Parts: sequence; C-alpha cells; structure tokens
Amino acid sequence: MKKGSGSRRYDGTVIEAISSFFTISHIEEEAGVHTFKIPKSSYDPEKFRQLYYKLRASGYYVYSNGQDEIIVLKKSENGRKSAIKYIFLFLTIATIVYSGYIYSSGYYVTYSQGTVILFSLLFFALPVGFILFARELPKFLLRRKRKQKYSLPILVPNPFLMGTMGIINSSEEPFLNSSDEIFSSFLSLILGFSISALFLFIGNFGISLYTGTFVPTNAAESILHSPIILNSLGRGAIPINGFLDPLSLAGWSGLTFTAFNCFPIGLMDGGFILSGLKRSVRMNISYIFLTIMIVVSLTYLSWLILPLFLAIMGMNFLEPADSNSKVKPLKFLGAILVVIVIATVSLTPFPVHESGPQVLVSDSGQWYVVGNSSSSRASFNITVSNLGTTDIDPGFSTSPNMPMEVFTTGGVVSARQSHSYEVYMNTSSANFGYTTISLNVFIGSLEKTVSLKILKLHDGNEGNFFALPVKYGEHNGTMVSNISFTNRGVKTQNVTLMVGAPSAWQYTVYIYDNSEKTLSGNTSFSAAGSNTTGGITFPIDGVGQSLSSMSVSIVYPRPPQDPVFVAIYNNTYTGCAVTLE
Repeated sequence: MKKGSGSRRYDGTVIEAISSFFTISHIEEEAGVHTFKIPKSSYDPEKFRQLYYKLRASGYYVYSNGQDEIIVLKKSENGRKSAIKYIFLFLTIATIVYSGYIYSSGYYVTYSQGTVILFSLLFFALPVGFILFARELPKFLLRRKRKQKYSLPILVPNPFLMGTMGIINSSEEPFLNSSDEIFSSFLSLILGFSISALFLFIGNFGISLYTGTFVPTNAAESILHSPIILNSLGRGAIPINGFLDPLSLAGWSGLTFTAFNCFPIGLMDGGFILSGLKRSVRMNISYIFLTIMIVVSLTYLSWLILPLFLAIMGMNFLEPADSNSKVKPLKFLGAILVVIVIATVSLTPFPVHESGPQVLVSDSGQWYVVGNSSSSRASFNITVSNLGTTDIDPGFSTSPNMPMEVFTTGGVVSARQSHSYEVYMNTSSANFGYTTISLNVFIGSLEKTVSLKILKLHDGNEGNFFALPVKYGEHNGTMVSNISFTNRGVKTQNVTLMVGAPSAWQYTVYIYDNSEKTLSGNTSFSAAGSNTTGGITFPIDGVGQSLSSMSVSIVYPRPPQDPVFVAIYNNTYTGCAVTLE
C-alpha cells in the first residue's frame, strides 16, 4: 500500500475500516479529503454500504468515485448555513401568514378582524404549511430508515399572493444511493401535487365557511387562472378562473411551487430525479432549465424570486454516497415522465391579470317633479347588473352634489345578477325648472354615470294652478287617464304641458277645454322611446273668463313600469303636477 503525503495525518481507524472491506492500493490527500484507491474487482455495493455506516458512526462521510476509489472526509458542522435556513424558515412563515391575511381580508369582508385572521390561518397558512410538510415527509422517513440525519431545506419566501415559492433541498448528508435520491424526490412531488389538487378542489365547495363562491370587491379584481389541463381532467370541478376560496388558493399555490420544483435544476427535486447522470450533463441541463424558469417567471414577476435563490444557492448537486448504484432505465424514465406530467398539469403561465368589474348601470329614463312646499325628495329606481365573476358593492354620488339616500334589499350584487336601488335625493338646493343630475355609480376604479331629470316647480297650490285627482278608465282596449288642470289666478296664463315618462313607454296626449271640445283643432302629441319635455304651450284663462280649466287625456296601451309625471307650468316655473301610477 502506497501512501500520499497526507496519509500520515489521517485517523488510523479509517484505514482499518476500509481495509476490512477492500484492498487499499494507494492513498491520496488534498484539502482534507482523502482518496483511497482500490482494485475494481474488489468493489461490492453491499460492502460499501457497511463501510458507509461504520465510518459514519465515527464522524466521516464516505463516497465512491467509480469502482476504484473511495473518498472519505470528516463531518463538519456549518452553523452559518443552519442559521440561514432558520432565518428563511421564519421569513417564509411570516410571508405565508401575511399573504393569507391580505387575501382573506378581501374575501371575508363581512367578518370581524379577529375572525379574518383566524380564517386566514385555518384555510390558507396551515394548508400551505401542510403541503410543505407533506413534501418533506418522504425525505424525513427515508433518512430515518437509513439512520441518516435529516436536514431542514431552504424555504423560499414570497409575500405576493402565494406566501412561498416552495423549497430548495439542502441536505448536509448525502443520500446513500441514486435510488434513494430519486425515490424520495419523486414521492415528494407526488404528495405535493396530490394534496394541492385536493385543496384546490374542495375549496371550491365553500368548506372555508364562506357562504358564497365569490368575494365582494369594488377593486379591480385579480382573475386567478387555475391550471386548464387539471381543470379538464377534473371535468370542470375546479374553477378555471375567479377569486378563489382561500383553501383553493392554498392548493393553487401548492401546485405552482410543486411544478417549479419539478424543474431539473441543481438542488430542486427535479434535479434529484436526474441522479445517476454525469455531473457535467446535470449541470448543462440545470442551466438550460434555469433559463426556462426565468422566462416562465416573467409571466408573473414574483416568481422570479425562485430562480434568484437558485442562482445564489441552489445550482450545486448532492451526489449520492455510492455513485456506482444504478437505477433501472425503465424506472428512471418513468419517474421523469411523471415529473413532466406534474409540471405540465400544475403550472399556469400568466396566472393573474387585473380586470375591472364588468358592470351595467341603467335607469328607465324616468322623470321626477317636485314642488317647493311639498316634499323636496325625488325618487329614482336604478338597476346595477353585474356581468363579471366577482360580487360587487356599488357606491353612489351625484353631480351637482345633492344629499341622497340609497336603499336596496339585496346587499352586494352577486356575479351574473342584478339589483335594484332606490335613490332618494333632497332637491331643496336645486334651481327651479329643469335640472339634469349625473348619478355616478362607483365600483372600485370603474365609474358609470346615468342622467336623472328633475323638474322643480313653485307649488301651484300656493299660486295660480290646481289639478284634480286623476280619473282612470278604458276605451277600445286601451287605458285612459283623464286629468283636469285649473287656473285659479285672475289672469290668463300661457302654460307648458310636460309629460315626464320612461323612455320606453308609448302614449298619446289629447288636450280639451272644459266644454269637452278639442283645443286648437284636436291638439295632440305622442311619444315613443323618448321623453317629452314641454310638448305644447297653450293658454288657460283666469277666473271669471270664458276658459279657466283644461282637460288632458293620456291614452296608452299598457301601464307604465315607473311613475309618470304630468305637469303644467308658466314661464316662472309656477305650476302643478300629478302622477300616473
């Protein structure tokens, strides 16, 4: 046996242990690493395994390098590396809790702050933590079975939506052989995928105690795309996009970081699947897929956190102790195929895009007439239709600004639903005459505007005009409303007749004198699909004159859906009005 210059400093127990299994022909030492040359004919995998455990108990790591070299190095504790792992562990826990809370605060909008915190922990933070735990469980159990030390991986924090980008393997002790390395990583990916898909699926059924599928939000909604292939395999049971339940979001996050871990890069589980290939081949593959990962991450920028971590601390390889162990080609190819399927099924490029709420705001084109001595409150019916995928809670304002109250019995407007809102405005500050008020309906950054029309009159009951109650009747299959207006003043007034009707209501107006004769040769006007804002001007004589009252007949095929105002007024907007219901 020939000895190199460093062999004299070596522990004799190591030489004795190796000699008990193999014939040592030469010993070399460099930088504390000793290489023992042995005849290829003497190598035996079982003998190597026994040597591994024997020297491990004495504080050494043993590697085979081909069938003619055994490499031995002293175990060393890297306290700095362990400290870094714990720092990233606590950072990742913090970002998971933070992301879950931010998302849940927008989801459980009707709950108290304490309840939101509790639900974010129960239905996001703990499920994500469980996925990470399940991912590491096969490695922990295999290490325990092999009587090896389990090492905490590097957890990658991500405070944007997901909470984490998963794990980077960082074992201090090598796997015994390539089979162990491939099997533990393969099983880790299978468990991560299965549990994540389960959370994504069952979260869609409201298991997190929220009664609806969607979340009320006025902000531009983040449409979150679920994996299309996975949804197809589940026959539509998983929503393709929408504001996911927090439990579904935990599953979506788990699928995403599990898919990234499938990439055959360095210390990722996908990199471990390539165990047994030459180091140069694995290195080239790692750099190719790191580039691919960067390109994919550009579709959602927070994903760039993972390739950044890998570039700094995840591009190395953890060679198995026995490099001579080979995996059967069929098993190796099968593992690679399954990993490709998991990555393809789980990953969703361009996962999030901002989409403003899709909303239709409409009114029926109705009018409202108010008098200064009567109630100055005008009432309008507004319909808000939600065409989007998330619930909305509209806000209202007016221009010019007027005090108002808004009432609805429906609460927030669910996706694909419509709600009616009664808007009451205090018009005491409005000028007499015609006023067009812009009602602004806000849904986050989206603003919709409808125009509401008000006619404000000096009350005729205090001045010149008076209207008798409306008389309703029917003639030749059509409905007729008869209205009588009287001038109680002492002089003749030129007045304007105004019919404020919904834009879709069809009607015809006839104006008569008090002798039942038509005025100005059967004066009439009609409207269909537009408002009439002063269709005709005519005189009403003062008291004591030959003509002191006018009769107006409105003929229409169907009753109006909203109130119709019929008013007369003079050039100072003194007048009166009646309402057809």
